Amino acid sequence: MTNDAEGSAFLLGLSIDDLFKEAYKAIEKKDMDKLGDIAILVKRYFCKKIAYFQIEELALFNKLLVKFLSWFEWGGEPKWDKAVPIIEKWDTILEISQIIYDTDSPRKAYRELKKSPYGQTLAAMLYDRKMMNPEEIRKALNIESMGQVSDLLYNFEKAGIIVREVMGNDVWVSLAMQGMELYCEFIRSDESYLMQLIIGALMDLDRMELDKASEKLKIARGKEPIAICLLGIVALENGKLEEAGKLFTESVDLGLEQGRIFFIFYILEKMDRLEKLRDGIMMLNFQSDEISAKIKPTLRILGMLYEYLGNTSRAKDYYRLAS
Repeated sequence: MTNDAEGSAFLLGLSIDDLFKEAYKAIEKKDMDKLGDIAILVKRYFCKKIAYFQIEELALFNKLLVKFLSWFEWGGEPKWDKAVPIIEKWDTILEISQIIYDTDSPRKAYRELKKSPYGQTLAAMLYDRKMMNPEEIRKALNIESMGQVSDLLYNFEKAGIIVREVMGNDVWVSLAMQGMELYCEFIRSDESYLMQLIIGALMDLDRMELDKASEKLKIARGKEPIAICLLGIVALENGKLEEAGKLFTESVDLGLEQGRIFFIFYILEKMDRLEKLRDGIMMLNFQSDEISAKIKPTLRILGMLYEYLGNTSRAKDYYRLAS
């Protein structure tokens, strides 16, 4: 192979747009060896984007291919007859790439997901549970009819967000690869969605619908300390002291922020549940003569609670005990 630089190794280090620039040069210089190497790398680039589900990056790839093919066949005549077999393969790759991009773009699918008030919650539930049947989805989303559920699932399946599998007499729904990508890229990092779940959980807690509150908080959980702390509060309401202690400790260890916990204290105060939280944390720590080292960090929450109430001296005592 002849090359202006260092041969094949030179091509390996090029970005896709620079690779196409070299393709123009190869056609003009009638360098079949170089064009053949470029063809292999173009095909490899396309396959990797599909394999790693980097569909959005096909937009630039398609644009570069369209430009190159238009140039090569300008006026209805190919620039170089010998290169036609390679370029015809690129034409096929472009057709496939455009179909995939038009149907499987994560951003396009995300727009479809957001059209429905249930979209983000459904994706988060499926990510957490792995599989659900339509009736479980109906109950979890509080949808009245199975017809509405069927319409919802049809639209999301068409958009490539979910897949439905028939196992005997049962139908199971799970996230498609694109749905997984959507959740990880868009939903999990969406701060407004996180707050929506937390506020919804607080409303459920106020109505003593503890299972619903727990469901929302498990979706929000991830590594979000405030959601984990709220799960501890729900566990306290259910009388599960050991579980509550573990959850409170985890939330503190992950860096529970004062601003956010003060917001929760304010809501709980309006619900007349702040004293119950205080008494519950004290019960966790002082039910024996010695404070358990495993849940000692929960005293930091107690310190923040007293700081919220304006009792700074008591707050300092609990901060000291927690350390």
